[in-house]
Amino acid sequence: MIGSVKPVPSKVNLEYDEMTHRISLQVQLPTEGCYHATVSYHGLILNNGDFDIIVLSNSDASLVHKNVATKNHNIWYEARLISIHGEKLPKPKKVFCYVSPKQLTIKEFLLKFIPKRLVTFRLCPSTKFHFSSNNNQYNQPSFVVDDGCQPKVELVTKDRNVIAATFTHFLLKNIGSVTIYFSFLPYLAHSKATLQIISLSKNLSQYWFQQKLDSLDWGGVRREWFELTCAALFDARNGLFAGFSENQQALVHPNPRRPSNLKLKHYEFAGRIVGKCLYESALGGSYRQLVRARFTRSFLAQLIGLRVHYKYFEQDDPDLYLTKVKYILEHDVDDMELYFVEEEYDQYGQLLKAVELVPGGTKIRVTNQTKLQYLDALAQYRLANSVREEMEHFLKGLNELIPDNLLSIFDENELEGRT
Repeated sequence: MIGSVKPVPSKVNLEYDEMTHRISLQVQLPTEGCYHATVSYHGLILNNGDFDIIVLSNSDASLVHKNVATKNHNIWYEARLISIHGEKLPKPKKVFCYVSPKQLTIKEFLLKFIPKRLVTFRLCPSTKFHFSSNNNQYNQPSFVVDDGCQPKVELVTKDRNVIAATFTHFLLKNIGSVTIYFSFLPYLAHSKATLQIISLSKNLSQYWFQQKLDSLDWGGVRREWFELTCAALFDARNGLFAGFSENQQALVHPNPRRPSNLKLKHYEFAGRIVGKCLYESALGGSYRQLVRARFTRSFLAQLIGLRVHYKYFEQDDPDLYLTKVKYILEHDVDDMELYFVEEEYDQYGQLLKAVELVPGGTKIRVTNQTKLQYLDALAQYRLANSVREEMEHFLKGLNELIPDNLLSIFDENELEGRT
């Protein structure tokens, strides 16, 4: 058992399947808890033969199956955040762990009712749980969540085993099927969003209309209005969104260098448009609306709370990926004069400013050991930090119609298909 150096007696049974030519290992343990196991052959540990086993009580097992079977994706458990970025917090922070079929999200509540998302982990095999014994301060099980891209977080909660088991069941369910389809409408129908906030024009200062004009709308007028509005909002030539290259086919991202006449409130309105389209699409039939825009993957990832990393450059900014990111990945950088700094230039090649990617970055040289950290910091700045205000206002408009907990049931690929 984790936290103990003594081996635990167990019953082990091996079964060979002639159809699949696989050997299955069945382990029976005496009591509930979290155990560490190792499978070896002639003294050599097998590939993936070092793992943890969670044994649930009957009540916890029933709760996990209920979590996986339910259509309510607002499953949460209280926990204490004791470290992040590898640094212990001076005082453990009360947080809530939300588990959905796509993500594990850690949130805190400001003033006890304003949710703030701290970190989101994608529900995939690369997200690992590392278990440890009971925390001395709280006398509760602790664990670390790590996906290899984001800062590790360490949590303490009495529900650790249920959280981990629910996460694992969702993961196995996702991997076990080729494609999983989610019906958006039932979640919207039972959400707290009201139809009163669907008026997209409630904050506009002027209205245009003509009285005594009879018409029949079978969806064509509405669709045309959405198409024209989306073209005005998301076309890179208009400046609210822009691509990372001059290519007209480039994916679009919020534009931090937009014209002065375009304000943050326009991103809030754009968020309402996307939310309205998602809502209409959920109704199906003639109501279906698609957003006429090709957003960057990093933008979509941030909408659902995922942290960006350098791998997003490959699709979002192919030119930068080929000329810089890929070169750094494949070559020795120890002899390069490369520091944790990003220089920004205007369209004429004049230096505008130099931004430190980490505190004191002008004095920190990039090495082969730290180049991945440098690339992730570069992605965090170019794809996220530089457009933080724009993202916040877009999300504000989007969440007025589509609550945050409903967005979390998608990944960025599925969200792209729905927009």
